[in-house]
Amino acid sequence: MNRNKVGLMIAMSLLLCSCNNDAAIREKFKTPEEYRCSAASNRDLYSIDSIFFTHEVQRLIDDKEDPYQGSAYNESTQIYIDTILFDDDRKYCALFTILKCYDELYAKRWAYDGVVHFAHANEADDSLRWSLFAYHGAIHVNAENYAKISDILRFHNLAGRSYEGYLKKTASFNLDDCRFWRSTEFTDTIQSQGFYE
Repeated sequence: MNRNKVGLMIAMSLLLCSCNNDAAIREKFKTPEEYRCSAASNRDLYSIDSIFFTHEVQRLIDDKEDPYQGSAYNESTQIYIDTILFDDDRKYCALFTILKCYDELYAKRWAYDGVVHFAHANEADDSLRWSLFAYHGAIHVNAENYAKISDILRFHNLAGRSYEGYLKKTASFNLDDCRFWRSTEFTDTIQSQGFYE
């Protein structure tokens, strides 16, 4: 890794992790209102989707699929779908997934991990079903409580993505920004990773 990339990663990590800068970064790099995807309005459908995704993540854990190969992910892991962000057509979505895991090998305590999965709606089915993409982005591990890992996921994906783009001088959009779903980051990077089998 070249020196510029290392320096950029260190600078970004320091700024993203600094409590003094959180509020300023959140405010400056949050998605402008005119680009935000419309919120999911059907609470029943949202609940059905959450249940479906919880079962899908459990299947990935049972099958030891990436990123769930570690011993902390097992039958005692508790899965929570914290947030689902849809594109305007409800064709794609991003899931903020939180896992409560017991680290039996090292810390001997419960901890919270967070990961973002992406999904694509299967239009062929009469009922709403989704196919999960491979996860994408950082996996956040070992937070001491649910609220902290939820805040980390929100900060990274609802302000940090556009902030990272700003640092790299490239267009990069947060996950609640409708432009994200048409961006090369989504179409050429995330979609190209394919789906879990």
